[in-house]
Amino acid sequence: MNAHPTLSISNLSKTFGRVDVLRGVSFEAPEGSVTAVLGPSGQGKTTLLRLIAGFERVDAGRIEIDGILVGSPQVHARPDRRGVGIVPQEGALFPHLTVAGNIGFGVPRGSHARVAEMIHLVGLDGMADRRPSEISGGQQQRVALARALAPTPHLVLLDEPFSALDAGLRAGIRDEVIGILRRTGTTTLLVTHDQEEAMSIADHVVVLLGGVVAQQGSPADIYDHPASVEVARFIGDANLLSAHISAGRVTHALGEQACDRSDGDATVLLRPEQLAITSDVAHGSARAGVVERRAYYGHDGTLGVRLDSGELVSVRVPVDDLAPVGTDVHVTMRGLATVFD
Repeated sequence: MNAHPTLSISNLSKTFGRVDVLRGVSFEAPEGSVTAVLGPSGQGKTTLLRLIAGFERVDAGRIEIDGILVGSPQVHARPDRRGVGIVPQEGALFPHLTVAGNIGFGVPRGSHARVAEMIHLVGLDGMADRRPSEISGGQQQRVALARALAPTPHLVLLDEPFSALDAGLRAGIRDEVIGILRRTGTTTLLVTHDQEEAMSIADHVVVLLGGVVAQQGSPADIYDHPASVEVARFIGDANLLSAHISAGRVTHALGEQACDRSDGDATVLLRPEQLAITSDVAHGSARAGVVERRAYYGHDGTLGVRLDSGELVSVRVPVDDLAPVGTDVHVTMRGLATVFD
């Protein structure tokens, strides 16, 4: 986070009636970066986006774009004065305008060269005179992106822009759109509930749970070192096991390890890839269990194993190790569990 922040949010709060939608939200989006605000539905993500865009007024806190205060209880810059481009869900194109007309909507009349440049940038050469109904959903998203980029904004907001696309198209269009934004060096804020999407494309992830920032950092930091059980459960697949800490060691269904926390009950996290199926039943840490579930993903798979202790764990395995349901197996752990009080 060494780059100059295009967007700076400080202690931002918003209330509707008696409901505190956002409470003390703070983070930065460095210049040229892709930042994802990630959280389940109803956690305040869309409200945050609307505050940044200027569609809602700030109750408390500050919003700065390129070092200029645009939102606070005392200051409210108009949306068209903020230098922000928005790509909404499903594109929201004007059906009566052509591709060129949609892209040129937010730029001065006569900006034909800029419109042509944007059409080329998003790979829609030859489609300038088509209407939205005459192009695919993925192409419509590229038109929406071109429209957002045409005025050369300081910041582009992506409001779950890929959620309406078919699963087969989503990853490809997402990669195309993010690739264009990276090539142009545009600072991007993506609002999404899709963990895979956020973790795979963002430089920085802000996890929003219950209207507060539960954790922020790089995707790897959040996945490997979640700040709470709630974050661990929301980000990726998680085996959360009951445990007990005593005399500097934590004990759980799959083993024990040193721990610097106070004695008492705890919860430990083990990711499915930290577990393995072994045929070496004499292995010191092997725990017996029975396969209750199996899932095949092509490149690998997971087994749901009911341990003799009664706890169900998910184990990520190579395809060749996908044992049938009902198979007796032994599970071992690799590395250390993350411990929560």
